[in-house]
Amino acid sequence: GKDISKIVIEILNKYGYKSKEDKIYLQIFDFDELKRIRNELGYQGKLIMLIGENNWNEAPTDYEYIKSEEGMAEVAKY
Repeated sequence: GKDISKIVIEILNKYGYKSKEDKIYLQIFDFDELKRIRNELGYQGKLIMLIGENNWNEAPTDYEYIKSEEGMAEVAKY
C-alpha cells in the first residue's frame, strides 16, 4: 500500500503549509495516525481529530474513549 499520510505531508510542505499559522486543517479519523503525523512525520500544522462511531469501522480508534474527558485530554496534546 501507499503511505497516504506521508505523501500528503510532503505535498503540504512543498507548497508551504507547514505551521499552525497556515490556512489549512488536516482532518483525521484515526487517533494513532494523528499521533504519527505529529510525532513521526513532524507535521506542525493544525490537526483536526474527526470523531465517528465505533460501528462505522472507519479506523481502529475507540471513539467512545475519544469522546470521554480523558480521551479529549489525550487528543488535545496533539
